[in-house]
Amino acid sequence: MVNTFLYGLKGQMDAEAQTISASAPIKNWRSQLLDMLKTGQRQAIIAFGAGAHKVVDLWPGAAGLFVAKPLHPSFRDDAGLRADWNNWLPQIRPHVTSEVAPDMTPYAGNPFKKADLENIPPRDCHLASPSGWAPVTWRGGLRLPR
Repeated sequence: MVNTFLYGLKGQMDAEAQTISASAPIKNWRSQLLDMLKTGQRQAIIAFGAGAHKVVDLWPGAAGLFVAKPLHPSFRDDAGLRADWNNWLPQIRPHVTSEVAPDMTPYAGNPFKKADLENIPPRDCHLASPSGWAPVTWRGGLRLPR
């Protein structure tokens, strides 16, 4: 997982942050990092939220890769988030090898429920996370939507 900047920033994509994110020193450094992460094992780029969408658009190395641009998990409109993820997940699944058989049931109902959540594997945590760091996720739990 890579953020637009070294660490995630709440409300990051205001006009000033967009300008800084697109500035040559930041953009070039980030592109070099993303290029190093682009290995033969990379199956898809999943860019969560406006900041990540912009980063992928600015990264020349994204050319030829499957790129999904779903809403960020912290998006506060549950119905909009579910609709967006119900659109993206079927498109993402053919590009990502699953460790277990995927549940293809679309998200339904209003708020997310505990049954919709999965543990975050430590290997999926931010590359700058200190060792021993416990993943902290959106909405106060230790789990993310499946």
